[in-house]
Amino acid sequence: MKKRNKIFILIMILIVLLFPFDMGGYNDGGTSYFYAIFYSLTFWHKLDDNYKSGYYEATEFKIFPFNWFKHINYVRELLTSYEK
Repeated sequence: MKKRNKIFILIMILIVLLFPFDMGGYNDGGTSYFYAIFYSLTFWHKLDDNYKSGYYEATEFKIFPFNWFKHINYVRELLTSYEK
């Protein structure tokens, strides 16, 4: 394979690994999250009476491998709360 083709393939793989995918959002007031292999980006906008506006608003950025831990724990919490 030519050097040019190898570089092109490497660039394409990096684009796929670094491009964030919209994973939808939580049903908590408008939180949306984006995941790529190497990082995650979450825009928190959830209902919370402890704030004047009535919403908790924040942005969270995590780098691999820490980007997967919170997502897994949050899903586990949701599943256990629905089972009760």
